[in-house]
Amino acid sequence: MLSRSLKISLLLSIALCSFNSVQAEESSTTVTTTTTSSSTTTTSPTLAEMEGHRHKMRDDLMTPSLKGIRGISFGIPGHYGDASAEQTALNKLKQLPVPVSKIIDLKHGETKPVDAILQVKVLETGTDSRLVELSLVQWCKLSRNGQEVKSVTYSDQTVTHKTTVNDTIGKMVNQFVLDFMKANHHQTTVTEGKSNKKS
Repeated sequence: MLSRSLKISLLLSIALCSFNSVQAEESSTTVTTTTTSSSTTTTSPTLAEMEGHRHKMRDDLMTPSLKGIRGISFGIPGHYGDASAEQTALNKLKQLPVPVSKIIDLKHGETKPVDAILQVKVLETGTDSRLVELSLVQWCKLSRNGQEVKSVTYSDQTVTHKTTVNDTIGKMVNQFVLDFMKANHHQTTVTEGKSNKKS
């Protein structure tokens, strides 16, 4: 017959083994859960998802801000040396139903309406690549206090090869024109009707 101390020792050993196996199972479950959650957080969006987000942001946030603009001033600031790029953009902007002038041609105190400044910037990002950025600046009122501020209300940018900068500018300005027409389609018709009545 086993002595009492041996029985207690045996029971403690069995209890300790059971505890250790339960603890090992819990820790392996925790590790699995952690691995699963970390793999979920590190999944990066696909190119198609990013493009979809970009289009949604333009449609929901930026295009509506183009409604009601009565005139635009345009320019390519900086030292981008290709004069044909500006002409490419201006040819696209001629499709707009509002007056478009060059920034450098604006004179102080002119009364013709210029509600927005459209700029295209070209920045060198490497030996053969360029960042092309289009932005539209308007005066806006902050909803929280009614203060007027200058703000970028429409923007687009992409990296392209140095040999395709003009083509990229043309496509970006063309997209801006399409979005402008979309935002002002009904208003443009009404405005033309009003102006015809006045004349």
